[in-house]
Amino acid sequence: MTGMNAKEKWSTLDGWASELAIPIEIVRQRLKGVPSMIGRHNNRLADFYREEDVRRQCADLLTNR
Repeated sequence: MTGMNAKEKWSTLDGWASELAIPIEIVRQRLKGVPSMIGRHNNRLADFYREEDVRRQCADLLTNR
């Protein structure tokens, strides 16, 4: 991906589910087709998603927070 901002926050599905208190299956469904970046997490390859994308896809679940 190009144009990555050093201040952007990226995390895995597990990380976002935990941070946003949304079940991981819901986060997974919402992020299907959303661009991700592959990286290492706990010594394994994992998909990382931008906070901006996650919050946009889950906005209706976050409105009361």
